[in-house]
Formats: sequence, C-alpha cells, structure tokens
Amino acid sequence: MRDSATRSLRSPISGSSTEPVSTLIIHAHPVPDSLNRALFSAAREGLSVDGALPSTASLCDGDDPTAEDLADLSTLVFVYPTWWGGPPSILLDWTERRLGPWIDGTPSEASPIAVVRQLAVITTHGSPKLLNVLTGEPGRRLFGRSVRELCAPDCTWHWLAYYGIDAHNTKTRNAFVSGLPDQVRSMTRP
Repeated sequence: MRDSATRSLRSPISGSSTEPVSTLIIHAHPVPDSLNRALFSAAREGLSVDGALPSTASLCDGDDPTAEDLADLSTLVFVYPTWWGGPPSILLDWTERRLGPWIDGTPSEASPIAVVRQLAVITTHGSPKLLNVLTGEPGRRLFGRSVRELCAPDCTWHWLAYYGIDAHNTKTRNAFVSGLPDQVRSMTRP
C-alpha cells in the first residue's frame, strides 16, 4: 500500500504498533497529474487526523488491499473517475475479487468490511447530473447498495460527485478541489 512511508496497511497510522488502520482511501486512476489525483490528495488531506495521513491504496500503482487489510476499518473511501457511465475496470475487478463473494451472498463468515461505519465515494463525471441520473448511475448503485450492505448496520453513506467537468473551466475545477478537504472532513466525522 502506498503511504508517505510506503508501509503496509496493517501498520499503524499513529500510536502503538498494534493500533489498526482506521481509514483507507482506495484510488483508481492511472495518471499521476490528473484532476482525479488532485481529488485523491484533497481527500487524503481532509481525512488526516492530528497530522497523521490515512492509509491509501492506488490500484493503478499495483496496490491490492486484501480482506485482511480491510478488517477493522472505520472509514473506507473510494476515489475514481466515472468513465462511460461507471467505475474504471480496475476498480470493478478489485470489488469483484475482494467483495464479490459477499455481494453474491456466498460466504458464511462476516464481510471484510463489516465494521466500516463511514463509506464514501468521490468521483467525477464528464456529463451533467441529469444524464447520469437517467442512465442509472451504476457506480452510485454499486457502492450505495451492494457495498454499503456489507458494512456495519449503522454505516453512513456519502456520494460526492463532481458532475459536468467537461463543461467546466480550470477555475471551477480548482475551486472544487480546494473545497474538498472540508467536505470530506465534515462527511466522515461523527
């Protein structure tokens, strides 16, 4: 997993060596200097606690969080672009491999994210919100219905989508990115 010190997810964010990771951001975009990477960095800033950054996994950089990595998380955030109406294939593949058996209802043991109390998605859409609503927003359905059901019963769900970016200018995009840390902070704090 990629962190400022390139450590394992099971390593502590801060405190004792037995402290579990409580927040994980999973990122799925291959371009390092993209708007999506800026959103990922802004989310990371918003989720930092007392200067300690949350753990991160960049699927496009080869990170692959396992069920063990997901155990004991309190907050799980996905950051990705919406391409052709849905999440990128690398994120769909990860979701199928790591959460698919629970989504399908196969295993008898608890979901690996059964204790997650905050689930959030931060995504971008080139098209306007109305068009995405009319097409059913597959990403929103996947995470808001299927993945959320695997979390704790009292899990809160947050969908933060930046719609219509194809029609926006750099100033508007920068304003969205600069406001994201505060939005994420307010979404994921009790």
